[in-house]
Amino acid sequence: QGHDHSTVWASMQSDRSFVSAKFVYSPDSEHPEYSKDEPRRTWINLDANLIDLGEGEFQAQIDLPADAQAWFFNFITGDDLVVSSEYYWPDIPQEEEQVDPLRYSLVSGSGDTHNHRFSLSDTGELVALQSFDLEEMGHELSIRVQVIDEYGEAFEKSIGVPVLNVIEDTDGDGIEDFYDEYIDGDGYTNEQEIEEGTNPRDRYSHSNKPILKTQMGLLNEDGSIDLSGGVIEDGQGEITDFGFVISSGISLDQTKSTVYWVSGVGEASNFKLKVTKSPFEQVMYFRAWAKNVAGYGIGPVKKVVIPEAPKPWWGTVEERAGGWKTSDWFGTFKYYEQGWLYQARLGWLYSSPAKENSVWLWKEDKGWLWTKGNIWPYLWWHRTGNWLYLVPGKEAEPVRLFDYSTQSYQ
Repeated sequence: QGHDHSTVWASMQSDRSFVSAKFVYSPDSEHPEYSKDEPRRTWINLDANLIDLGEGEFQAQIDLPADAQAWFFNFITGDDLVVSSEYYWPDIPQEEEQVDPLRYSLVSGSGDTHNHRFSLSDTGELVALQSFDLEEMGHELSIRVQVIDEYGEAFEKSIGVPVLNVIEDTDGDGIEDFYDEYIDGDGYTNEQEIEEGTNPRDRYSHSNKPILKTQMGLLNEDGSIDLSGGVIEDGQGEITDFGFVISSGISLDQTKSTVYWVSGVGEASNFKLKVTKSPFEQVMYFRAWAKNVAGYGIGPVKKVVIPEAPKPWWGTVEERAGGWKTSDWFGTFKYYEQGWLYQARLGWLYSSPAKENSVWLWKEDKGWLWTKGNIWPYLWWHRTGNWLYLVPGKEAEPVRLFDYSTQSYQ
């Protein structure tokens, strides 16, 4: 910009070929202000030759485009004068959108095999309604299309839609999903996951082993044992079997325990088993189990202590409170386990049954003593090779034994 030339913003009038605009010019203004209250459309820069009219006023003749059309505004803002003129362009008529006279649609007929898998707009835009698997659908799909022109003339044709293959390998094992029996690599076949209602394409969606409860065992008077248990959670898998695992020890390692797997009766949520007789003499351990596609779920371990069966050498016994027994010949005693017992007069004894309902008894200060029902209270003393006689007395009285080897009392 300068005193003899400037880029100005102006509006025009008269014959559209040029306009004489009277405006105020200030070389200190980089950009003229414009009226923000007036609607603007398109702005252009126009070169103008200035004619100095004096007193800060100039006149310019501006060559305008042939289609220019607007109104002129002149603004003077005081001592620091600036140009603020606006140049308006008329609305430019928009060309009407060309409408394709052809109309398209999917129609029935030869080659319409896959019409139901697409939508076709009037203008011919074909949109797939699903994703396609090349291995299942093949390399090409077939649709039948009809086109009608502006005169109502119609034309139909079968069109092949190519299907491009995208290699999918969800678990990254190098086997394409279509051929992979384990698509998500979670260890369960696709068929198993579909059957169980889990997602064969999600490695975190699969069945888990069932979770079970094991109830306390009930020991009956006849020696039978009632067991019960049930499935708490099926692990998103169908329960195909259930029961109890019985073992001689707490471990299920068959090198350490004798183990039996037995099916139960009832429903998976609540099943039972009656063991007519414990296969183990001392303790029977048991756990509830159930099976689904993920494997065997096992409940917490429980145990039943098996009381030893009455020994024949006891003779006829009468059960008393606190586990005490009274034999028709051996007196009052309490049997513990594995042969140990406490006799009301002799104290702690270890018993080992012998022939003809006889018994060897071991006593800490005497060693081995032998006796039986029709010999008691005589005891054969192994240490001396002779007999001892238990002198009758009350349970609270001191024990007296007559030693035939010494012919004296102990």
